[in-house]
Amino acid sequence: MALPFIMHARRRHLYGVIGIVWDGMSQIKIIIYVLSAFIGAGVIAASHVVASDGSASQIDFFEADAGAGIILSIKNGEILGLSSFPSFDINYFGEASINERFNRATFGSYDMGSTFKLINTAIALDSGMVKLEDRFDTTKPLYIGKHKVDDFKYLKKPANVAEILINSSNIGSALIAEKVGAKVQKNYFDLLELTKKPDLPLLEISQPIF
Repeated sequence: MALPFIMHARRRHLYGVIGIVWDGMSQIKIIIYVLSAFIGAGVIAASHVVASDGSASQIDFFEADAGAGIILSIKNGEILGLSSFPSFDINYFGEASINERFNRATFGSYDMGSTFKLINTAIALDSGMVKLEDRFDTTKPLYIGKHKVDDFKYLKKPANVAEILINSSNIGSALIAEKVGAKVQKNYFDLLELTKKPDLPLLEISQPIF
């Protein structure tokens, strides 16, 4: 079932599983599980429904065991909605399993996968270390120490930055990151707060693996 949400027209709130003893997971007598954020006096209630329904449909499509959905504001990155599946009926919290109570949206730590290529590309261009027209050899695998960086399908010729991003090339992205260098990349990670624990009003927050 979709998680419920709480609305307040004049304040910004983001709630998770909390109880009167504030221990987050046990001895809960009063439960509020949610996910909803509000901008100014406007209530963004539909965002939670979209996050929940979107996550559920993708889990069914990919036949996954679990999943999570997050909706952000493109203006400032503010969280508008969250969802975590499998979910549970808050009216029967005591019957929910640990797996159902686990908040995958904020408490799980995951590999960013190909979404990281967007950040990698942005860092390369913003730092001036790489230009859009720069080309990288994406026609063969890349070896970094004992590790092999490969693509499902090699590009037929060296690709520029746009082509690397469009084709989601692992090899090209790794070569771009190599040119930018670890020091510059780490500096951007810090500026983007990717290396610190998220500052959210929830008890279920994990530390990034870095």
